Amino acid sequence: MNIRALITVCGALAVLGGCGRLAPAPPRVISFAEDFLPPGTLHLWNGDTLVPLLPALDEVRVLAREPEGQATAPQRAMTMRLGSTGESLLGRPVETLSDLAEAAGRIVRAPGSLAATVYDLSAPVQTPGQGQPLPRQFSLRLAPGVSLEQVCQEHRLRVVQGVAFAPGVHIVEAVSPELTAGLDAANALYESGQALFATPLLPLAAGTQASFNDPIFVDGYQWNLHNTGGRTPPWSPGAVAGNDLNVLPVYDMTDVLGRPINGTGINIAVVDVGVRMDQADIRGRIEPDPADPANPNGSRLGRNFSVEGSPEDATAPTAPNGYINTHGTSVSGTAAATADNGQGLIGVAHGAEVIPIRLFQGNSPDADYAFSVTDLQIAESLAYLAASDTPPADRVDVSNNSWAPRYDTFTARKDAIGPLTSLALEHGVTQGRGGRGIVYCFAAGNNDNVWNPQTNSYMAIRARTTYNGFASDRRVICVGGSDSRGLKTYYSEPGCSLLVNAPTGYDLGFPTSFMQPGLAGLLVSISIYPYHDIVPYPGYGMAGGTSSATPQAAGTVALMLQANPNLTYRDVQHILVDTATVTNPNTGAVTNPDQQWLMNGSGRLYSHQLGFGRIDAAAAVARARTWINVPAEERFETRFAPRNPPVIQDPGPGPSYRITSGTVTLAAPSFFVEHVEVDLTLAFPRRGDLQIVLLSPSGMYSIFQTPNQDATPNYSGFTFTSVAHWGEQASGPWTLYVVDAVDDGSPPGRLLGYTLRAWGHRR
Repeated sequence: MNIRALITVCGALAVLGGCGRLAPAPPRVISFAEDFLPPGTLHLWNGDTLVPLLPALDEVRVLAREPEGQATAPQRAMTMRLGSTGESLLGRPVETLSDLAEAAGRIVRAPGSLAATVYDLSAPVQTPGQGQPLPRQFSLRLAPGVSLEQVCQEHRLRVVQGVAFAPGVHIVEAVSPELTAGLDAANALYESGQALFATPLLPLAAGTQASFNDPIFVDGYQWNLHNTGGRTPPWSPGAVAGNDLNVLPVYDMTDVLGRPINGTGINIAVVDVGVRMDQADIRGRIEPDPADPANPNGSRLGRNFSVEGSPEDATAPTAPNGYINTHGTSVSGTAAATADNGQGLIGVAHGAEVIPIRLFQGNSPDADYAFSVTDLQIAESLAYLAASDTPPADRVDVSNNSWAPRYDTFTARKDAIGPLTSLALEHGVTQGRGGRGIVYCFAAGNNDNVWNPQTNSYMAIRARTTYNGFASDRRVICVGGSDSRGLKTYYSEPGCSLLVNAPTGYDLGFPTSFMQPGLAGLLVSISIYPYHDIVPYPGYGMAGGTSSATPQAAGTVALMLQANPNLTYRDVQHILVDTATVTNPNTGAVTNPDQQWLMNGSGRLYSHQLGFGRIDAAAAVARARTWINVPAEERFETRFAPRNPPVIQDPGPGPSYRITSGTVTLAAPSFFVEHVEVDLTLAFPRRGDLQIVLLSPSGMYSIFQTPNQDATPNYSGFTFTSVAHWGEQASGPWTLYVVDAVDDGSPPGRLLGYTLRAWGHRR
């Protein structure tokens, strides 16, 4: 077996900036597995995580070029399938990417630009036309002492731009015509130790996740805010009273200035497809027209900030080209719709301001174009208005992200967070809100089970929050969804990185006949298109998904920050953990470990399906008013690096599994855990067959992975994150268990190693 476990790269040459003397680049230890990869597989480094890619030899992308030479969005590219054409042009079969470039080059001439097409390996079969163009641009942070000018000269790169929120980081582009020029340069720089990261800007396929006089509230449709247990329309026959956000008592509380607590003075950024700002319930929540001279901040806050600089104006009427156009407006309404205006509904934080940020193209009928974004675009949306010198009135206080990676192939793909996004989050939590940190809320995702309208049945994808590097990041709050009974919705993704849940509804893709006997409970929010409307409220329609749960969390956070502006982003996490409501406790009463409420070593109940419980807005705001800031964050780290890697074996026909494990010990006295991260490297032919579990010194376990359809081989530095050990003492043995849970006769693999990091604080 050919296992490349630990490769030490040292002695590479770097140039000290400006002096012309050569010095060795810092040694780098790279841990990755190359077993079981198909022939011809390429790879890129997403930060420190290796991502295998399979290039197509019968397909290229033809990218349009802007006058200055910048490639436009790859999704606008034309896909060219060569097939026998390539062979006839060359007089021989197309066997390499060089052959492919030569064949395509005989058809395409300037001003076009060719790009290889690559596929991820998560799906057992790659569907033609569903790949991504391999980019020539990549993000680059050089090691200390390495000259950018020399690197660009040596690898034929040009600097495209700097990154405002991350000094020292650049976007560079390969100018060589080879199809893999950008990838080759990025890998060479990272693997030689000359770069701290060099990550190609490969698009990620993401997707959105759906006594007042406001009539929708008065008529009982907003059961998520006030659940009486009645048969509240639409379709909530099994509602159980009290399963709601418990937010109404907050509106009777006041802040230190004597103002009612409703989010006043707090800005909620909605990172989405854009917001329709002429909608009646939203108009009062966004800065007035930027052309109004009486509003000097209007030019910044009074329009949709677009990360790609598109001239698209979301204030104008738009063509009815799909559900995607209404998503950001719906999310904004759930978080902050104006209250007591005699129309529509009320938002959780109906006194807060909304800052619309268009990450996705909300007016595009092409979902592949609308929802394919790069690491740079995501990072820009998260770093917007986070700089320490941002005027207080303009700051983003809370960032709502009701989106997650898409699962178009119905496989539980693993998506690591990109290095630029990680830098943007770090910028946001250290510089945002005057140093107290932007509070980022992310949807858990809707891909546990999905409804397949073609078969009129459930389809189990079994995605978990731990597969999503964005929602799992320790600097964000991962929000799942529960229904009007307090149970997990069928789609909400479980996982040990899930912090809390909020009430939400079911998707309209289900037939009414299916929903009536069920115990669902739909939400209502702002709509744009008539076919979403509910009678008798035109302009308002059904909502659901973790997309609707997340803005309720964001709205609750806005209420907490009004009550106590000195809270840090970590304080907010602590308060939500401590005040969440445990619904339907069933410790030990079920056999599925995901469904159990488990007592961790700190005495807290935790569920992989529901986190620490459903958000209790009144309890969270009450606790926030008297909260004392938690101590500074620290971390402890250790590594499991065996000389003889343990074997991962197929279970065979017997009734029991063969367990592989590796144990490390943390010596961290008086250190209390908040987050635990594991960077995993193993070699295995089909990683979706594995069950991966972490056991803490207290006996509490975190389920990182359950068997799923991911056909990708190996893990090379992928980070799994858990909040399940919140409050536990870190000292003692931590054991990672890996089990091949599928009897398919697969060859054995190896647990090559892992790094364990415990983040938390001392007392």
